[in-house]
Amino acid sequence: MPRAVYGDPSNLQMRIPDEILHCVVYIGARKSGGEVEEIQLRGTGFLVGITSDTNPSTQYGYLVTAKHCIVKALETGSVYVRLNLKSGGCEFVEVGAGAEWLYPDDPASDVAVLPFIPNSTIHDYKVLSSTMLADAEKMTRHKIGIGDHAVIAGLFSQHAGKQKNLPIVRFGEIAAMPSERLTDSKVGLSYHAYLIEARSIGGLSGSPVFAFLGPDRVSPDGSVNLTQWFLILIGVIRGHWEHSEPGIASSAFADELDKINFGIAAVTPVDELSSVLFGEVLTSRRKLKDEELAGAASAVLD
Repeated sequence: MPRAVYGDPSNLQMRIPDEILHCVVYIGARKSGGEVEEIQLRGTGFLVGITSDTNPSTQYGYLVTAKHCIVKALETGSVYVRLNLKSGGCEFVEVGAGAEWLYPDDPASDVAVLPFIPNSTIHDYKVLSSTMLADAEKMTRHKIGIGDHAVIAGLFSQHAGKQKNLPIVRFGEIAAMPSERLTDSKVGLSYHAYLIEARSIGGLSGSPVFAFLGPDRVSPDGSVNLTQWFLILIGVIRGHWEHSEPGIASSAFADELDKINFGIAAVTPVDELSSVLFGEVLTSRRKLKDEELAGAASAVLD
C-alpha cells in the first residue's frame, strides 16, 4: 500500500529534540608541526547507553564513531574527545593509544566502539538509549525504506564552536537501502551502506543517522496519527560520494562534474554497530560486571 502524504510535505514540522545534539561529541587528534602542537577536530562521535539486564539503575556507556576517524587519529598517538562542560565551555578528554577500540568482524565496516562514559558531575551530555537502535523487527514493523526522512547530527567543520561544541543537524531522505555491496575505492573493500540524499562533509564522519518517522506516513496497520513522530537510529555516517570515484570521470557525464554536487552520503547500517554492542565481548563484560554488582549488594556485615 503506498504511503499517503497529507498536505504539503514541505510544511511538515521536524522540530528535533535537543537531546539528539547533546549525545554528540567531537573526535580530535594532535596536529603536529610548528612550535606548538594543537588538537585538530577529525570527526563526530556519539554516546550510547545499554541498561543492565539485572539492575535497571545501572547503565553501561559506549562511545561510537567511524573507524576511519580512529585509525587516522591513532596515527598521531592518541584520540581526544571534546565534551561540553556543565559550567560552560568545553574540554578535551584524552583517550590513550592503549584504549581498546572494538570493531565489527567485517574489515570493511566503518564503525568503532569504545567503553566510555563522561564524568556526569562536570560534563554536559546525554546518552542515546540502545532501544533507539533499529533492528530487523523495527525496520519491518515500521516499513522503513526509500523516501523516509533522515536526520544527521554532527560536526560542521566551518562552525564547530569555539567555546563549546555546537553540532548541526542535516536533513535528507533515504535514497537507497543497503542491499548490494559498494566498493571503497581507497581500500578496495566492499561494504554495505544506506545512501542518503544529504550533503555530507568530512566532519560528519561518525555522526548518528536517524530515520524520522513523522505524521506524514501511514502506520503499518493503515492508520494515520497526525501527532505521532519518533526517531530510530539506522546508522553511522561513513562518508560521501565523491566526483573522483572510478568510472565517473570517463563517463558520458564527465563534463557535468564541475557543475553538480552529488549530495549522497554513505551510511553504515546500525546492525554493524549492534554486532559490537551486543557481541560476545561486551555482552560477557556486562554480565560479569552485573554479577560483581549483585555480589557487592548482597554482602552485609555481621
